[in-house]
Amino acid sequence: MRIKLLQIWNKPYQWFESFVKPGDDLGVKGLYRIFVFALVVVLSIFIIDIGLTAYTYKSEEPNHGIFGDFFGGIANPFLTFLTFMGLLLTIVVQKVELRDSREEMRRSADALSEQVHAFRKQSFEVTFLKMLEIHSTLTQSIDLVLSKTNKTVTGSDCMERFHSRLKTKYRSRFRDGGKEFHITTLEGLDELKIMYADYWEPTRKNLHSWHESLSVVLGYIQSESNSVEPYLSMVSAQLSEYEKIIVFYHIALHGDSHLRELILELGFLRNLPADLLLHRSHMHLVPTASFL
Repeated sequence: MRIKLLQIWNKPYQWFESFVKPGDDLGVKGLYRIFVFALVVVLSIFIIDIGLTAYTYKSEEPNHGIFGDFFGGIANPFLTFLTFMGLLLTIVVQKVELRDSREEMRRSADALSEQVHAFRKQSFEVTFLKMLEIHSTLTQSIDLVLSKTNKTVTGSDCMERFHSRLKTKYRSRFRDGGKEFHITTLEGLDELKIMYADYWEPTRKNLHSWHESLSVVLGYIQSESNSVEPYLSMVSAQLSEYEKIIVFYHIALHGDSHLRELILELGFLRNLPADLLLHRSHMHLVPTASFL
């Protein structure tokens, strides 16, 4: 019974809501209903007024004042009420239009934000690819003249020679199986650093700019990109196995803190060839590095 009464109570509200709530016609149908209803009411009052005036007319002179008072007194309240309804409907329509305008502005802002994001990503990738190209050009500009054969080695082939130099320096300094590194006590680290300093001094002129270039590329990835993994993979693909090992020993033993911090934070050195290490225990020199 209570539910039935609530349904009956809500009937007028549902009718009122369907009347004032604009649909796809933006309230034109509601305004048309008001116009038709007002026209019917005015015509009905006019006809009734004429009928009553004709029925009660007894004098020779027509009494237009009585006709006008009756028509105005009856029609004005109806027309005022209908005007109020029309105003209410107009307010509702304007409210809906304002809501739609805000929604459209929000969608436009989202679209603009996506365009800005896409532009920034495109700009980042163009600059990143240019930096990779510069680093590759720098690698190809490296050249070495082999003393025994007087042959010139250029580009990434030089990296194998640099690794061979490092291995030779290591074996000449640490005989009988090399120098083991203990990660818990750091035993052997100072001796390895001294050995690397001897290797680095004559090699600096060839590899200093190369390491700096790699540091710039990794720093750009770290500062500009939210998703670093694809770009790190591209940089890693540009480096040979010998280049990765050279970078590994450089950040572990030389003390290049900026490049070391970048590689440790980004986890750049992954899946390095363990057979190119000078000693198996050296894989612990860089905590984030992984080996095959």
